[in-house]
Amino acid sequence: MSEYTVVHGGLEEANASLNQAVLYTGVIISDLGMVLRTMGEATQGQALPLWADLQAQWNAEYEDLQLKLRGASVSSDQAADIFKSGDTKSGQIMGGA
Repeated sequence: MSEYTVVHGGLEEANASLNQAVLYTGVIISDLGMVLRTMGEATQGQALPLWADLQAQWNAEYEDLQLKLRGASVSSDQAADIFKSGDTKSGQIMGGA
């Protein structure tokens, strides 16, 4: 019985880097959001309603970005798992297992 070996290159490393970047981006965006939340207190008079609208828009876009980043990360991990599973099954077939 022959052995069939598949090398997946940097697939796991690429996904680990992507996941790390998503986490790091989340921290940066969260820190920025904390600073922006204090801006309402710093504005006075007529600027407050304008700032409240901008803050609401920021919050909505922030949540959307976080969902997309997490979704891309999960999709990448799932694609890698499917790819490796297909390679494993192909190896079993070619190896006669």
